[in-house]
Amino acid sequence: MQALIAVLLFEAALRIHNPAGLRLRGDRILLPARATFHITNPDDPRLDRVVVQHRNALGFRGPEVPVDFASRLSIVTVGGSTTECLRLPDDRTWPAVMESILARARPDVWVNNAGLSGHSTVGHQVLFDSYLRQLHPRVVVYLTGANDVGNPVANPFFGWRARLAKYSEVANLLWNIEGLWRARHLRFDGHGIDPLTAETRLSSESEIAAAMAKDAPSLDGYRVRLTTLVERTRAAGIEPILATQPLLGGNVNDPATGASLATIWDPGDELNGAGTWRMLERYNDVTRALAASHGVALVDLARTLPKDSRLFIDLIHFSNDGAAAVGRLMAAALAARFQAEGGV
Repeated sequence: MQALIAVLLFEAALRIHNPAGLRLRGDRILLPARATFHITNPDDPRLDRVVVQHRNALGFRGPEVPVDFASRLSIVTVGGSTTECLRLPDDRTWPAVMESILARARPDVWVNNAGLSGHSTVGHQVLFDSYLRQLHPRVVVYLTGANDVGNPVANPFFGWRARLAKYSEVANLLWNIEGLWRARHLRFDGHGIDPLTAETRLSSESEIAAAMAKDAPSLDGYRVRLTTLVERTRAAGIEPILATQPLLGGNVNDPATGASLATIWDPGDELNGAGTWRMLERYNDVTRALAASHGVALVDLARTLPKDSRLFIDLIHFSNDGAAAVGRLMAAALAARFQAEGGV
């Protein structure tokens, strides 16, 4: 009885004021419209110490929707934390860098960053249906795969917990915490990785094979969800562009430090750098194959962004220099596509 009373009191308190700033309520995405955030980063030369970032009226990062939106080259970038670039200021995220480069040749370009940390293709479908379909930009760039590793095939938005989270603040808080826990190994925890001092681990072939076999249902689910996302986007008259997910780990040495990026290990990961890279590359291969089979433009960041610790703050999230490099690669790929088509 005491536990029930405590839960009811907690529910009442959260209904009066919920300080968590949650982004999900059951099967709905809540965006922080017209909000400003101040973030203090660890003392790391790859990041600004203090970051001020803004959300526009849509809840995205970037300029407000212009009155002449219909005539603009409008682009929205969708992905998880590697798209949102939460630890970077507004003008240093890769979508902002991409926009500034494209604007030199296309002054009519308008870019918004709709990345949401922790979100996978499950959340991207909800974001598209809830916001992007109505906004109707000309192009949506999807940087996907990282948060789909290990995600179940079933859509968690349609389970009983999601339904309960629609009506209970406590249930919704637990639902959000569970989502963050699922993506914990791919979220920056405030401490960067230095390949010279990072923990190391040897992942055997049998360990890697076992991890991949266990992950096979999630890979199949990713293929289905990404296909659905591309088809929904096109059916709405919006052009999808796909991008693969880079990773610092792999069977190479770090050019900045000389340290091995194969044995580097984040304690939140099951495998070391080489094993994690092989796991993620399976998802990138799905992205590549889908782009080829559906005639979708592909920006293969996973193969073109150097594995260099100066470009990352951990195994997967970009530093200031990394986001700038991604922005340049994205801009070059999109500019080439626009030129080939005579504009979008």
